[in-house]
Amino acid sequence: MVLLGLIATILLPAGARPASADPNTCPGTGPVNLAMIPQPMPVNPGDEFDLVLQVQAGVQEVDVVSAYVGFDPTLFEVVSVAPGGSLPVVLNNTFDNTLGTFDYEAGKLGSPFPTGTFTLATVHFQLVVTPISSPIIYQCGTQRTTEVFRGGDSVLGTLQNAFVPTSVTLDSFKASTQADHILVAWQTVSEIDNQGFTLYRSTDLVDPRDTIGFIPSQAPGSTQG
Repeated sequence: MVLLGLIATILLPAGARPASADPNTCPGTGPVNLAMIPQPMPVNPGDEFDLVLQVQAGVQEVDVVSAYVGFDPTLFEVVSVAPGGSLPVVLNNTFDNTLGTFDYEAGKLGSPFPTGTFTLATVHFQLVVTPISSPIIYQCGTQRTTEVFRGGDSVLGTLQNAFVPTSVTLDSFKASTQADHILVAWQTVSEIDNQGFTLYRSTDLVDPRDTIGFIPSQAPGSTQG
């Protein structure tokens, strides 16, 4: 099986930078995963969207979660952070739109402790400028270490960060077998400061992957598809 993929190459405006982060050393071998789920996707400056911090614990009990998150404050800013209900004791709920950080820590004092999938907190953002692809990430390091605990022991597994928002809205992506090649075609709804697309292929979902070529945007700098 051959997998085909597409990556848009974005022209970053002056001053834009990715979210700051310490080295990503905190993911562990535990059963609990932390995810970020953006909804809905913003389009224009002033648009607002929510980012759900989700705990995916399975059958593992959780009594404390510490989430340290970084984002690019030149692109979007935090308006508010709403606690989830599964860990009712909020220990820290602060954000800084100058540094591009927000810290959220919550726990539960007694049983029953939450299991399964639940919302840690919902972060309400506002878009500052025309969107480009930029990460919002769980941070790890000596001063800001994202963690999940039960009884004082770490049960953290993986971290799933978010890329919010996207500069290219894809309408369709199709691949069809021809006599001696594969025909790939795609259609975009909108492109913002998009230089073009890198087409690649792989035999699985894990690198390495082979780059087929670069296809320039048909309307560079345009917001139209």
